[in-house]
Amino acid sequence: MLAPTPLEGSAQHPRIPESATGYPAGGRWLRLPQRRLAVDPATGTLSIDDSGAAPTCSEPWIARTRVCTENFALLEAQGDTMAPLIRHGDLLVVDLNDREIADGAIFVVRYGGAVRSRRIDLRYDGSLILRCEDQARYPDELVPLADRDRHVQIIGRVPWRAGAI
Repeated sequence: MLAPTPLEGSAQHPRIPESATGYPAGGRWLRLPQRRLAVDPATGTLSIDDSGAAPTCSEPWIARTRVCTENFALLEAQGDTMAPLIRHGDLLVVDLNDREIADGAIFVVRYGGAVRSRRIDLRYDGSLILRCEDQARYPDELVPLADRDRHVQIIGRVPWRAGAI
């Protein structure tokens, strides 16, 4: 089991006083397990890469986002279908254990041979609406109940993203 490990040394950034972070003095910073979702563009196959540098987060941040650190992975957003909320190159935190559809939540899904981030709405009849943020350019996709389990695989919920300003 991969668990967060405390960082050695000072958690304080050399140019930002700890009092300016908004967190209590002496708070713990954790180095989280590094898991990146990789998507093969030709086949849409998903793989998890455990190599590379691990992100570091404060305990208060982890508590606020309600992300179980043992079940998350990182995915780099591709394309502009979820702009302006999620832009090309943003880093998504994906909770691999949270696959229960919650109306309006953002999930990473495998659909139509590709891995995508979409808002998902569950309709009264069990069908799904896969929704992009850019509604003008990317209309909703309706997935009938009969096709849902065969054509849509929910990878996990996206509780957080990071990107350039």
